[in-house]
Amino acid sequence: MRITLTIDEYSLIQSALDKYSTYFKNDDIGIRSKELISNLENQFNKSFTTKSLKRTATKKAIETKQQNAKDKITNAVNLLNLENKKINVNSVAKISGCSYNTVKKYKHLIYEI
Repeated sequence: MRITLTIDEYSLIQSALDKYSTYFKNDDIGIRSKELISNLENQFNKSFTTKSLKRTATKKAIETKQQNAKDKITNAVNLLNLENKKINVNSVAKISGCSYNTVKKYKHLIYEI
């Protein structure tokens, strides 16, 4: 079962468990509450780490995809220049294999060369 906690809720639970574990210091209950605090901290820290790793991976994937599209468009423009063909968004889209909208997004690459 998964429970989503805010930072405030986490702090309240942690303080309650701290008080509970100090009340039952040497009992089995106190030891279990300390283990529970440790598990909560691990899971809470893990969730933040996982989220940041996912964001980083997504950002890297987007940048790679964009660079690949730019390279394909540049190559298509160079090929059309070599063949002395008309260069427009539609022809570049056909040659590069990118969608019309993607080429239109990077049309500054067409007129730059």
